[in-house]
Amino acid sequence: MTIEEACGACLRDLEARNIRKSSRANYRTLFRQLHAFANESGLREIEDIDRDAMRRWRGRWECAHSTQSKRLKLLKAFFRFARGRTGSRNRPCRAFAARSRTPSRPSH
Repeated sequence: MTIEEACGACLRDLEARNIRKSSRANYRTLFRQLHAFANESGLREIEDIDRDAMRRWRGRWECAHSTQSKRLKLLKAFFRFARGRTGSRNRPCRAFAARSRTPSRPSH
């Protein structure tokens, strides 16, 4: 399944489940950003997006901590949806957590 097909199927599913317009708008924004990154990186299929690709994309995010957390939550939900549609075992966001707001303190 292509990234474009998966994004379209996910949006149709959100609409069928009467998910709020504001949530669907957040997914649309995320999918535009994902498409831009995928096109730039030569990624076409859902299976092409692996953890390394996600790390590269996530490394470019220059948004607030709360926005990163929300974006990551949406991405995880999207990939769960895509796995259900394709039977894929691909989990590119599995190891990711939202970035810490402040650096960790050294332990004494």
